[in-house]
Amino acid sequence: MQIGKRYHDLRQNFNEKYDHLGFFIDVQNLKKGILMPKYYNPEIKNELRRLKETGHYDLVSIGELEGQNTLQISCGHEIGSINYGTGDIPFIRTSEISNWEIAADPTHCVSEDIYEMYRTKQDLQKDDILIVNDGTYLVGRTAILSEFDVKIVIQSHFRKIRVLDWSDLTPYLLLYLLGLRIVQNQIEAKTFRQATISTLGNRLREIILPIPKNSKLKAEISESVELIVGKRAKLRNQAMHMQFDDKKENVMGLQNKAARGNI
Repeated sequence: MQIGKRYHDLRQNFNEKYDHLGFFIDVQNLKKGILMPKYYNPEIKNELRRLKETGHYDLVSIGELEGQNTLQISCGHEIGSINYGTGDIPFIRTSEISNWEIAADPTHCVSEDIYEMYRTKQDLQKDDILIVNDGTYLVGRTAILSEFDVKIVIQSHFRKIRVLDWSDLTPYLLLYLLGLRIVQNQIEAKTFRQATISTLGNRLREIILPIPKNSKLKAEISESVELIVGKRAKLRNQAMHMQFDDKKENVMGLQNKAARGNI
């Protein structure tokens, strides 16, 4: 009933304010044949316009930053379930990141041979950002790699984002921006269901970031996020290497559950 009323109101008054419950779009403004209404949500467009009009932000897409060599984007790989439980090196899946970090007890681990097969291809480094690109409600979730996380293999459903030029955008500022509601709303609008899985695909590059123009503010945000993720990474690593009976124990959970046959 609400949508029907919105349609009636808009037909009566084309100047009425558009929202996600009702809006018109010219066929010439359709992009790449996309017909999903949420992709054109006018509330997102209006919020981005409002942010721009404040004069406090530069609105730049991830694709533009990649084109300027500020960012580099790559993806993970599938290793095959036959390799699960073959070693002690974490194979990170989308369900194993949350709150900006990687889980301390990954379900599946792989051998050194498998790690070496993908080490150069994935080239994981400290301060690389992982963003879930495929995977229903997890799309848009992020984590940043600490010095304790680089010896891993990541699933194909991730995109790895590396900041190449830190002069205007640090990885910590980027991590902060990716979590903003206006950015997450864009990710939701550009995520499409494909068979049984949802995917953001290359539309990740369409996401617009509101980067603060104020250098002091950018530095403050970056320093705060770096402090948060740095402390948490060190404490998590400490909990993963505690002593019990003269042996090191990961008291946050058993690693490599697949090798123990309880999956």
